Amino acid sequence: MGVLSLRQLPIFPLPLALLPGSLLPLHIFEERYKLMTERCLQADSAFGITYSENPPAAPPLGRVGTVAQIMAVIALEDGRKNLLTLGSIRYRTLSYLAMKPYLNAEVELFTDDEEENLDEDIARVRELYSRISSAMKEINGEALPALPDSPEELSFAVANALKMTDQTKQLLLELVSTRKRLQILYQNLQNSLPQYEHSAQLHKLAKTNGRGGYILRSEDNK
Repeated sequence: MGVLSLRQLPIFPLPLALLPGSLLPLHIFEERYKLMTERCLQADSAFGITYSENPPAAPPLGRVGTVAQIMAVIALEDGRKNLLTLGSIRYRTLSYLAMKPYLNAEVELFTDDEEENLDEDIARVRELYSRISSAMKEINGEALPALPDSPEELSFAVANALKMTDQTKQLLLELVSTRKRLQILYQNLQNSLPQYEHSAQLHKLAKTNGRGGYILRSEDNK
């Protein structure tokens, strides 16, 4: 694990896992979080989002969360706010410094371990991601976003494009091996690809009013 620094961070426990690079809209209405976000805005600082099975209870120490940067804010009545946040760097919670009016923790910011020879893992993931992107463009006219070059950032960009449970997202957050994360993502892409490509074939055939030929499926070969 590449430890970057220690810092204090207000924590917003939620029943979701925020991945780096993911946009998350939030409606802030509880008094404690109205206060927390107002202080963050005044100080031009961020807060942390940690997955919790039972918010607002404090997540267990050692759990990994993601720093949420405030990208936009719409002020509403009574101090309520609509925020647009962006997941940035990950942290591990070391200790809670305060529990009220909201959680404040000492956290350890970190990145993945340095690993060599990731080219093959990245190429396999890119190839399936590209095929799914092409299928989605056929289905709804919108391809998936281009992937970054950094292996760690690439892995989270792929994860953000996939439909996964928050438990799976949390598993990906906890990993400090880019290779292991890419291997999990490759399996998810493999599982998802047939459905996307079959749907793309159906959409393509529909555009021809049924005159585009016969769609071959695996059971047709039996």
